[in-house]
Amino acid sequence: IHISNIQQELEKLILQQVQDKPKINWVPFASILTEAEIKKIYKLAQRKAKIWWAKVKNQNQSFHFELSKEYLENTALYYFPLAAIFVEAAKKIIQTTRPKAVVVFSDRGFIDGAIAKVSEKFKIPSFLVSPNTNMSVDRSNNYDICDYVTVPGVHLKEELIKIGNAKDNIFVVGDLRFDNLGEILKTFNKRKICQKAGIDPDRKIVLLISFHLSGLISAEEKKVLFQSTSEACAQLQDAQLLIRPHPNEPISELKSEITNWGIKNGKIDTNSSLYELVYIADLVVMAWSMTGFEAMVFEKPVITVNFFGKDYDRYIPYVSQGAAIEAKNERELEVAIKTLLFNQKARENLLTKAKKFSEFYLG
Repeated sequence: IHISNIQQELEKLILQQVQDKPKINWVPFASILTEAEIKKIYKLAQRKAKIWWAKVKNQNQSFHFELSKEYLENTALYYFPLAAIFVEAAKKIIQTTRPKAVVVFSDRGFIDGAIAKVSEKFKIPSFLVSPNTNMSVDRSNNYDICDYVTVPGVHLKEELIKIGNAKDNIFVVGDLRFDNLGEILKTFNKRKICQKAGIDPDRKIVLLISFHLSGLISAEEKKVLFQSTSEACAQLQDAQLLIRPHPNEPISELKSEITNWGIKNGKIDTNSSLYELVYIADLVVMAWSMTGFEAMVFEKPVITVNFFGKDYDRYIPYVSQGAAIEAKNERELEVAIKTLLFNQKARENLLTKAKKFSEFYLG
């Protein structure tokens, strides 16, 4: 049974049918639990949660508790009952399908965790197939909800062993996204992709990876990244700038930003896949992005732009491990782009380090 959408559907159903003030528009998922079952489970679990919360609230008077009390109350009164519904849904799925094994792809989702825990009760072996290349910074997930874990590379296995996971239950299988990469590349044609993107296949292509604004990267930083990369490319007669939008980034906003920043030599591509764009690129420029891994797998050199002195290596140590060149100012960016486009020896040296780095993370 395919369960990738069950969490979304169940969350929507609960909010639509049970809460007085729905937060989201719900699509019922009645094939798992009926509306009556959901209401019964939710109300019973919430009643128990209120009793538990009243005890906890009266017993804790610390500063930290007061600081986080509103968040904790929301967790107790909403997420505990929500979790109860997922557990009941998981029990129904397991009892109906009687699987010989269970495979989940996340240890953070309610449905994944519920399926894994219910499988344990029924003594059904479970596997967490993680696509992650590294641990999250907040270490909020421990990859311990299943009997066995598969990870892309050696790096993540070592990290999981450090936090107490049994090494014999962790298997390095490589990054599954690239299993059929060879076959995919056979279908690619640079000239056709360039024609689709509206760029010249005979000139050097600098691929700039865009991003949506967040607490990690500010609007000012994005502006500096785009303007500096645009200016560096404009100084090279044989270079052209191609921009890859972030999947969650509104294209209209990106086009407006580029216009307001005075960038005229940047071409936004919305018709090609990420793989197609990395394939035709000669160089990838970014602030911080997981796309750095794709670039290295495709043997494309990477420049990380960091004019604001941020520690991006705390997420993935591209720079400290020598897999990418860091540009800390406009001059360094100009030199790095020119060097990696036209100095074959420097390009090959960086790609050798990048290959070793990506294999350690991706298998």
